[in-house]
Amino acid sequence: MRIFIVFLMLILLSVSFNVSADDIAFVPANSEKGKIIAFNLTTQKKIIEIEVGSYSTVLAFHPYNKKLYVTQRELDSSSQLGTVGIVNMVDLSYEGEIINVGSNPTGIVINPEGIEMYVAHRTGIAAINIASGEVENQQTDVTYTGAGLAMSPEGNFLFATGIDGGISGVSLLDAFNLTELDSMELDAGSQAIAVHPSEPLIYVANQAAGTVSILSHKKSGSHRVLTLDDRKIHLNSGAGSYDLKISQDGSTLYITNSGLASTNTSKDEADNGFITVVDLNSRKQYNKEFKEFEGAFVSGFHPRAVSISPDGKIHVVVDIWDSGTGLYLYSLEEKNFDLKVKRTALLDTLTTLQFGEFIQYDCDFCPKGEITRVLPTGTRPAALSPIFLLMLLFLTIFIIHNRRRMKRKY
Repeated sequence: MRIFIVFLMLILLSVSFNVSADDIAFVPANSEKGKIIAFNLTTQKKIIEIEVGSYSTVLAFHPYNKKLYVTQRELDSSSQLGTVGIVNMVDLSYEGEIINVGSNPTGIVINPEGIEMYVAHRTGIAAINIASGEVENQQTDVTYTGAGLAMSPEGNFLFATGIDGGISGVSLLDAFNLTELDSMELDAGSQAIAVHPSEPLIYVANQAAGTVSILSHKKSGSHRVLTLDDRKIHLNSGAGSYDLKISQDGSTLYITNSGLASTNTSKDEADNGFITVVDLNSRKQYNKEFKEFEGAFVSGFHPRAVSISPDGKIHVVVDIWDSGTGLYLYSLEEKNFDLKVKRTALLDTLTTLQFGEFIQYDCDFCPKGEITRVLPTGTRPAALSPIFLLMLLFLTIFIIHNRRRMKRKY
C-alpha cells in the first residue's frame, strides 16, 4: 500500500509540473483582411491566425470571462464605422462583434470589475456594457481623442489622447459618466499612454515631437485636474515614439522609437529604429539602435509596439522594410541597463502594424501548439509528459504483480 501511495504522488507531481502556463503573444495585423496572430513565446512558434474584422488594431483582455476584444473598422474609407470583435480565448475562435462603437476606433480598455468596456474613436469615447454587448453611453464632448486610451488602476478615470484643431493633447474623464474633467495641450503627435501602477502619474508619447510628457492627476478642491511635470523626457533618438510601456514596479519606461516623425518615408531613411529605456527615478536614458543588436536584421527597422509579459520580459513588434515588408517579434532581455536580443521570430509577411498594441497573457487555458482545426469550446489537446507515462507504466506493472501475489497467497 505504501508503494502504491508513492506511485500516486509521483504521478500527481508529474501532472502538476506538466501544466505550466506559457506566455502567448496576440498581435493584431492591421490590414484589410483583419487577423490576430497568436504566438507562443515559450516555444517561439505560431499557434494560429485568427480571422477577425478588417483593420484590427488594439486588444484588451477581459479579466474573468476568457474573452479577447479587438477594435476594428469597416473597409469603407469614408465612414470607417467601428466595431469591437470578440475572440474566445479557450479555442481561439472568432465569436462576433459589437457594433456602433464609433468611427475609426483606436483605443480600448476594460474596467477592473470586467463590467464596462471603453472605446476611443475619432469623435469621442463609447462606454459598452460587456454582458449585453450594447453601447450605454457615447460621449462626443471630448477635447482630445482618436489616438490612445488608458485607465487608472482602480478604474475611476480614463485618459485619452488625440488632436483637436491641429493641437495634440490629453483629456481626463470620469469613467462612470464619461464627463471630461480636464484636458491639456502637449507636444505634437500625442499618442500612446502608459499609466503608473501605484502613483497618480501618466506618461504620453508625443510621436512627432520625439518627447514623453509626464502628467499627474490629483484632486484640487472639488475637481480632479491634470498637472504637467516640467521634467519632460526628450528622446535622444529623435521623433517617432509610437508606443511606450512602464514596468510592473513602476521604475522603468520602455519606448519604441523609429527616429522619424512619419512612417511615410523611403526605406533608406527608415534605417534608424531604436528602443529607449528610461530609469524613472534618475531619468537616466539609454538608447539601443536595432541594427546594433547581434544577429538582428541590418536595415529597415521600424519598431512599433512594445509590451511586457507577466514575468517582466520585454517584447517589441518591428516592421522590416528590407526585401518586402514583414512583421517580426523581438524578445529582449535587459541586464544592467543594457538590452540584448534573446529571440527573433517572423510573425507575418507583407503586413504593416499601424498604431496598435499587442499583449502577452499568462494563458493556462489557451491551446499551446499549432492548431490545424478548431477545437470545441472549453477543450484543448491533452499533453502527457514522459514522466507521467513512465509512472503510469510502473503503476500498471505494480498492480498486475500485486494481484498475482494475492492469488498465490489464497
